[in-house]
Amino acid sequence: MGKNLISNFGNFESKLAEIIFKSNDPITGAKIAIGLITEFLDETQHILCSHEFSSSDTEVDFFKKEYPKIYEKLHYFKSIQNIEAKKFSFCITDEQEVELLQKKRESLKTLQDHEVQMLSYFNLVEDEEKFFLREHYKWRKNNFIFASNESYAINSISEIIGKRNAIKALIKYIDERLYQLKNPNSIISSNLKWTDTKVNLIILIYGIYLSDSVNKGEVELNQLIELFEKIFSIELKNFHTQLNDIKAKKGNQLKYIDF
Repeated sequence: MGKNLISNFGNFESKLAEIIFKSNDPITGAKIAIGLITEFLDETQHILCSHEFSSSDTEVDFFKKEYPKIYEKLHYFKSIQNIEAKKFSFCITDEQEVELLQKKRESLKTLQDHEVQMLSYFNLVEDEEKFFLREHYKWRKNNFIFASNESYAINSISEIIGKRNAIKALIKYIDERLYQLKNPNSIISSNLKWTDTKVNLIILIYGIYLSDSVNKGEVELNQLIELFEKIFSIELKNFHTQLNDIKAKKGNQLKYIDF
């Protein structure tokens, strides 16, 4: 990727992680996240109208692996907003929430027929360029009904890949919540205490997050924060403020996991 795309994506992920951590209301948090993601998607599409990749392989790799991440987050938070809004409106008891989540999980298990067909098709052919290079957008638009919105900077296949990845993340989100509801007394029990400074614990958590060492990077920063708070019985209420201070410094942000 070019420098603009790389730096913009890094800033976007940091802002998104901060929104998620600071929000106490999942509906409001999802709404703010959707606004940020939509704005970033528009900015990225504007850059892609004139951006030159170093090679065709680099461009294919971007539209196959990186671009879908934006659509993944957009689909994920739209679904979270929908789930949480329904919970607020219809669920008074834990049993009602379990029923709602189970129905939602079942509905997530299948993609639309044309989406399955497209994912299967491009994975079977040797020539991926027609599916991902911008110069072939008219070919996609003329050959696939679902690609009617295709343009030089919009790739429908990237969106389908993102949606597929979002569904996997949503199923995990629902499964974790269902486990909590069905096992209310199941908590992390540990006599371990963090004896270093909170700043160094934050550096450790952020380093793990940046390194994509948990779930191959498919984890939210706030999930890691909550996990370490439970493990060490510690509160990190000002995490986002101290994180901004850490990022502003020129020190090694991965020092706790470097050997």
